[in-house]
Formats: sequence, structure tokens, C-alpha cells
Amino acid sequence: MTKRILFVDDMEEMHGRVRILFSRRGYKVDYVKTAEEAIEKINSGDMPYYAVVTDFELGKGNSLQYGTEVIRAVRKRDPSTLVVLISMENHEEEAITSGADEFLFKKELLSGRYLL
Repeated sequence: MTKRILFVDDMEEMHGRVRILFSRRGYKVDYVKTAEEAIEKINSGDMPYYAVVTDFELGKGNSLQYGTEVIRAVRKRDPSTLVVLISMENHEEEAITSGADEFLFKKELLSGRYLL
């Protein structure tokens, strides 16, 4: 059975790169751009996802959302799901306090060295 990953990031250029990276490892990847879309997918019954990888900051200005909202929704729905918080900046403390299993810089994720 193919493992599914939910990838949450508002940067379009990340989607194609991540799809290639995880597809080569045999994962099926679902993409959304906002915390709201991610939470809707998580709560819709599409779970279980093997992992949820979410950016810390989603959106800009007045529409800024945080990946920590996604993490809380995952933990409420299925605490056994692997959750990784990613960012271009260091948000390791927020990852830990919100319940993520891992924090990675985006460049680490894209390097391919990190395997789920």
C-alpha cells in the first residue's frame, strides 16, 4: 500500500520539487496551500496520512496562518501521524511546543537527505 503525505506550503515552487522528491521514494503526495485547506483535508476522512509536512508561515499580511494550527488538527485527529514542520527560518521551538515530530529547514528537506 502506498503511503500518503499531505504537504502544506504556500510557495508554488516547492510543490513540484517535493512531489518529485517523495514520488521517487514511493509516496503519494497531496498538496494544499493554506492551513484551512489542510485542516479540511485532515478532518474530511481522507486520513490516514502517513505524514503531514507543513510550512510554519502560510500566507502573507492579514491572511497569515501558521503550520502550528495544522499540527494541532493532526494531533487531534490521529496522534500517530508523523508531523514535520518546515521553514526557511528557525522555528524549532514552535515545532516542539506544538507537537511536531521534527523540524527541518526547507533546504534540508529539498536536499533529499531527510527520509520519512
